[in-house]
Amino acid sequence: MKQEQILIYSYTVSFAASIIGAILKIMHGQGGETLIIISLLLLLVFIITASREVSASVKIPSSEKSMWIIGFVCMSLIAGLIYLKQGRRRVIG
Repeated sequence: MKQEQILIYSYTVSFAASIIGAILKIMHGQGGETLIIISLLLLLVFIITASREVSASVKIPSSEKSMWIIGFVCMSLIAGLIYLKQGRRRVIG
């Protein structure tokens, strides 16, 4: 599987699982905790894959690399969406 596919699939499934898991937890439904754990594991896969891609890039300065990695760790869902929609073109471009 290509790295781009891993990034896209892990992010989208993680995002969907976190939304559905949160809804199930709010409604006290079964399986909410499991979906949240799956979401976190897939988000960890995304963070590791995206961080490795950013670290290996020669097209951006080291300060921007640090910004992306900190963003992935602290605000994973928001930074991941921005990275996939706009930032990835600059990083691997």
